[in-house]
Amino acid sequence: MINNTCVVVVSLGYKGVFIARNTSDYCEGEATFYRTSHFSLESSENLLLSDVIDEVAMMLTVLHCCIC
Repeated sequence: MINNTCVVVVSLGYKGVFIARNTSDYCEGEATFYRTSHFSLESSENLLLSDVIDEVAMMLTVLHCCIC
């Protein structure tokens, strides 16, 4: 499925960066695509959205404790 999607998206003038999230229950991931005629990739970093959300939630908890 992922390879078929990439072939179609690339044929439309897009490139993408994909990071897989593999567990024993499922195989999925997160991707960002950009139109190569408008943008170029300067750099990339593999971040899972779930990790970023957990980190932000922790920072907000600390901030809330400091304010109260």
